[in-house]
Amino acid sequence: MLGTDVLQVAVQRRIKKDEAEKQKVVRKNADRAKKRMAYLKASSETSHLDQSLWSVSQLKALISFKKRKTDSWQQPKNKTQLIEKWNEIKNRETPPPSPAREEQQDDDEEEEDTAEAVEAV
Repeated sequence: MLGTDVLQVAVQRRIKKDEAEKQKVVRKNADRAKKRMAYLKASSETSHLDQSLWSVSQLKALISFKKRKTDSWQQPKNKTQLIEKWNEIKNRETPPPSPAREEQQDDDEEEEDTAEAVEAV
């Protein structure tokens, strides 16, 4: 039978792994929020303007928010290509809320269970 030292090391490794996964989820959510804010800002700025007056940064913000993981195309670089791509994808649904939030809540519950196991030893 293994000693308590081995159990504590295994639990510590598990906690570190869980923390790394949480940090990954937090970064991913922050990136999504940043893209969403840029999209909202660009859409409010461009709603009353003709497409020819939109800036490249506004177009990039709009397109990057609508781009999906399954899209294989690279983001266009010049304004005419950006406008063409925007006209192609502008009617897509906006990305749904992230399931990562649910995962983060589940991770919190698992961490509490792990802490209880360590205290029992």
